[in-house]
Amino acid sequence: MVVQHQILKTLRAAPCELTEVMKQHPDDGRTAISRRVSEAFGFYDALGRVQHSSCLQALKTLEAEGALSLPHRSAWSEALCLVCWTNRYLRLLECRHCSRMCAAWSWNW
Repeated sequence: MVVQHQILKTLRAAPCELTEVMKQHPDDGRTAISRRVSEAFGFYDALGRVQHSSCLQALKTLEAEGALSLPHRSAWSEALCLVCWTNRYLRLLECRHCSRMCAAWSWNW
């Protein structure tokens, strides 16, 4: 397990390994790259989960410094349309009156 604040330091110290991991899957997006890099470098938290969010932040920092180039974000990932935004709060439930599946608002995501 690598401590969270040391992820950037670890990635700066191993530019060749980082580039090799990124070249293995050239069609991956930013999130997939951060997951693969986290797994390759062993960035896990105390519960054994991959620290892809912290790794992505470190990768963005390295990109801002000019050390690497991440793929551009697609238009779909930058904004949600109104239907997608609404549907993330809706879930299908069986109606007590007609026994059909009806959409119901849910604040328990």
